[in-house]
Amino acid sequence: MTSIIGVRSSLLRRVNVFIVCALAVVVVGISIFLVSVIKSVSSGSKEICSDSDGGVKPLLNGVTKGENGTFVDTCDNHGNLEEYYCERNDVYVGLKGTKSSGELTGKVNSVHFDCNGMCAGGSCASRCPKFYDQLTYLVVDARTGDATFRNKRDNRTYACKLYFDDGHDTYDCKHDTYTSLGVEIRTLSASKLCARNEIIYLGTYDHRFPLSNASLHQCAYSCSVIK
Repeated sequence: MTSIIGVRSSLLRRVNVFIVCALAVVVVGISIFLVSVIKSVSSGSKEICSDSDGGVKPLLNGVTKGENGTFVDTCDNHGNLEEYYCERNDVYVGLKGTKSSGELTGKVNSVHFDCNGMCAGGSCASRCPKFYDQLTYLVVDARTGDATFRNKRDNRTYACKLYFDDGHDTYDCKHDTYTSLGVEIRTLSASKLCARNEIIYLGTYDHRFPLSNASLHQCAYSCSVIK
């Protein structure tokens, strides 16, 4: 009798082990299936919106396709740009909640760019100066040193406020300026677009006066594009 009970106990233990193993296999299988489904849905969501110019790039014309339609970057009647892009969910990460781009939503959204009336063919024309551009003084305030320049390369005009005059050279940014002569851009910090109200930081050099050893420019200005 005791031997029969022992056999039954051994069989029950084996059955229990088999059931536990079978359940474990089922759980693992379900987990793998769910992960594959999530990955496929995630990867699928990234494909439901496309932007031919690669995002918010006002200097390029693009076509954006999403679940809410197809949109082409377009110039409005005022010469400004409606730029379309693939919308993303905002994700906040870190202790300070830093904003970062999340997953694509599939929808197309848009942002308006002030091109100062110079939008053409679905893109803004860059109004930024370049290194070594030649600027001509149009107006100089002898009290503040603020100046209005015209760029000889593209005839764009900048309204500039003087914020630095190198005291180690012989050039006076308020009084050594001549409207008939030009200066050269030697330092520059600007966006790719230089839209209206965007600040351009540039430093100028007049070849008639030597630079000091301490600076790359004689005068430094914060400027905005007038036209």
